[in-house]
Amino acid sequence: MDYKVYPSDNFGVYCFWQDPKTKNKTLVYWQEGELLLPSKTFGYLQDYYIFESMNLAKGADITNTIILSVNKTNPNPHHLNYHKIIDFLGDLYTTAVPYFKGIFYLHNPTHTKNNILSREIYQKYCRGGSQNDKHVVQLRSTSKTI
Repeated sequence: MDYKVYPSDNFGVYCFWQDPKTKNKTLVYWQEGELLLPSKTFGYLQDYYIFESMNLAKGADITNTIILSVNKTNPNPHHLNYHKIIDFLGDLYTTAVPYFKGIFYLHNPTHTKNNILSREIYQKYCRGGSQNDKHVVQLRSTSKTI
């Protein structure tokens, strides 16, 4: 299972994330109207020099990045889920749909998966699809796996 979408009168996101290095698993639910806890970008100290050599991670520093280590437990593992939810919301925003209704289940979310879903929503609802009211997208399918 990667992503599933279910119809709802609300907009909410379940985000399951398994850390690829430590295999730690976390699950967070966020519902529209709730605050998103700190959701800084994150990365592993062990990877920093690799990214630096590739001319990446230019804006990362100790004040705006959660620095992880495979040798140290993350005291706030749910912050990583909140970052993934922020990424997801930002990618949905690219559809130009101002309001969504539906419950999204994200399993190990990535920008690639987010963009696939965003393109599908845009094609169906924003480019002459069956949705009459382009201001509110009510996801009607029983489930959608991406």
